[in-house]
Amino acid sequence: MNHLLVSVIIPVYNDQAGLDDCLRSLENQSLPCQNFEVIVIDNASQPKIELLEDANLNCILETCAKPGSYAARNVGLRIANGDVIAFLDADCLPEKNWLKQGLKAVQATHPKTLIGGEVQLTPSEKPTAVELYQCLTGFEQQYNIEQQSFSATANLFVRREQALLIGEFNENLLSGGDREWSWCARALGFNIKFFPSAQVTTAPRKSLGAAIKKARRIAGGRYHFRKLSVVDSPRDETGLAPKRNVWEATWWILTHADLSLKDRLRVFSVAVTLKLVQMIETFRLKRGASPERC
Repeated sequence: MNHLLVSVIIPVYNDQAGLDDCLRSLENQSLPCQNFEVIVIDNASQPKIELLEDANLNCILETCAKPGSYAARNVGLRIANGDVIAFLDADCLPEKNWLKQGLKAVQATHPKTLIGGEVQLTPSEKPTAVELYQCLTGFEQQYNIEQQSFSATANLFVRREQALLIGEFNENLLSGGDREWSWCARALGFNIKFFPSAQVTTAPRKSLGAAIKKARRIAGGRYHFRKLSVVDSPRDETGLAPKRNVWEATWWILTHADLSLKDRLRVFSVAVTLKLVQMIETFRLKRGASPERC
């Protein structure tokens, strides 16, 4: 049997089409398929997720009944066999050299280093106002890594032995578990580096409904960070703050040189709506409601 250099862990919930495209991209990696395994965890999708029958991949399908991508990632961590873990989202398309570049970064750095790759948003030819807003705000992977000390699990590499040392993701979080896991690693003496050459692409949300679901999930994640005592220092509290306050964000959008005046107003209306959604969701949770799986 060929030596497994990498275990790619992909949680998926109700996104068969996204997963199929993701697996096709993995099938075309420059790293030979025999040198990595793909662990797909179906997080209670309806209908159940199926693997591509004709894919030239060493692919395993597992299930996780507990809601939340972090619970699903823990299932993958428990059975992974590769030297390196590569976390990937089902709606992301890794570029051809993604695995090679991620391995290169891991091998060139201290063992106690997390590697976060670039997550690039690719809008449609005629983007909606929501797409424009999503592309403006983006994943901001470099900012999150360098200023807030965490990497999105949409594109994250770590040695398996070091991942086991850090421990499992917090399964009580439906959002923000990647931030909490990165901060746990930081407390154990790990550092995190941005490596743009290991890139994946993903499409931004197009509809307001989809963006609202994401805004609610993020608000819930931030609220439960504080409730679960994940935030225990001023530095962590700062790390939860948005990149821009309300007034800075307003000025930034309304003066953005890359957008026409019409598009600035369209994007601003989306931003205001999503801010209100987050405020309402936080108020709902403070009143004792449970977070919904958005």
